[in-house]
Amino acid sequence: FFFAGLIVLVEPRSNVHSLPHAIWLTIVTMTTVGYGDITPTTKSGFFAVSALVIVSVLFMAMPIGIIGHSFTIAWSDRKQILLIERTRELLQQAGYTPEDMHVLFSSFDYNIDGYLDLHEFRSMFNQIGCGLNQTDLTELFEFIDRDRNGGIDDIEFVRAVFAKNFNDYRSS
Repeated sequence: FFFAGLIVLVEPRSNVHSLPHAIWLTIVTMTTVGYGDITPTTKSGFFAVSALVIVSVLFMAMPIGIIGHSFTIAWSDRKQILLIERTRELLQQAGYTPEDMHVLFSSFDYNIDGYLDLHEFRSMFNQIGCGLNQTDLTELFEFIDRDRNGGIDDIEFVRAVFAKNFNDYRSS
């Protein structure tokens, strides 16, 4: 209402008849519709409407930036979810279950530290022939390695890939 009140003060009554007309001009300007049915005629009116346009752009830029950032995060999450689902399906098609992961991880833990590093992880998947490319394997590894210690164990893997079976896995 600030800008509408300012416009009523600086524009002649022949142009902006009342506060509702000024509110109309403000709304049309802020939403960038710009019908052109009411336009400022005085220098003060042009200045007020120009300030309104700048404030409106700044006001809209912040929510659009937040929405854009949220979309980027959601898109990234979507990609990770699809990769996890694909990995689970490929493992199941190859005949692997969550219960097989401990033995499988132990077999490819070449340095016997209880974790698979990226090289060991890639080697395991290449050996069992699940059909994931190197980029997908790297993304999968980085997603599962949430603590960023450079290694994942069978528990982290089952928690991420076989989430529904995780509690059963932990109790076995």
